Amino acid sequence: MGNARKNLVLSLPIVILSLFIGCTSVLASQTQFWDANIQVDVTHPSTVTKEGKFIVSTVLRGKTADNVNVTLSLTPPAAFKVIGDDSFYIPELRQDSTLGFTFELETTTDATEGVHTINFFVSYEHKELLGDYTKQSFSKAIEIQLKPLPEIVYSIQAPDSLFGGDKFPVKVKLENVGHDAYDVKVNIIPPSDLTIIGQNVHTLSQLEADDNFAFEFDLEVPETIDKPENKLLQVKASYLDAANDYHESTETFPLLVRPRGFLEIGPAGGVWIGPAFISLIVGVGSIASTTIGIIMFAYHLKQKRKAQHKTKRKK
Repeated sequence: MGNARKNLVLSLPIVILSLFIGCTSVLASQTQFWDANIQVDVTHPSTVTKEGKFIVSTVLRGKTADNVNVTLSLTPPAAFKVIGDDSFYIPELRQDSTLGFTFELETTTDATEGVHTINFFVSYEHKELLGDYTKQSFSKAIEIQLKPLPEIVYSIQAPDSLFGGDKFPVKVKLENVGHDAYDVKVNIIPPSDLTIIGQNVHTLSQLEADDNFAFEFDLEVPETIDKPENKLLQVKASYLDAANDYHESTETFPLLVRPRGFLEIGPAGGVWIGPAFISLIVGVGSIASTTIGIIMFAYHLKQKRKAQHKTKRKK
């Protein structure tokens, strides 16, 4: 802004006038304050988050004529730092005129959570009835709450190995160890040759602090697996913080996909023997049938070996 420049108004003493000075809260993020000659409208966020930047917008309005050498300045608390100009100078603010100025701030690295106060100061000279100019000033403090960011921690439960031609259950849990997160969207991105059976996108309106969200799906592995290989499963989450800022994070989990061995422990306590699966945790009748089958198989195998042994002795 061409007619704006820094002014060392902060070094001047602030004198509270006996004139009427007032302020009113228009909205949660808007404040007005004024004296008899000048009004200031301030628009600011009511909440900001750590490691964030934010804007405070101001509009000066001339209520009377003959206001000159006007300076609007801002003093931040230790939690905030001004980026760029912290004061603006107006040679003359005419009656019924308006001028807008923007302050850009950011939170400091050691900022603490809680409510922090930003102070605004207005100083100027006003022409009195007798023609003399007198110095005038007024001020206003606004409050902004600093909140921590949401922090999403991921965990996964999956089999140690995934075999070709099978489906395997996978459980994913998201835990928010930071502040509340809003409009959360979770997207599961499988390896290119694995297929998700079930829902791969999950949404929820809010994930509160110290709360968690869990879901489950199946992964289908291709029929033919030639060699062991690590595959990467991605869990991607996007969400908003309390200041309505967008965040995105991704966690990657390795999965081992390999050919099935001759003897493998299967689901539900079952056992894979080559391509055949034997379930040992089923109904009583099935357990009896399975046990009898194994005994008969072992008996026939033993008899066959005896017959082969007798044949060799006759020769």
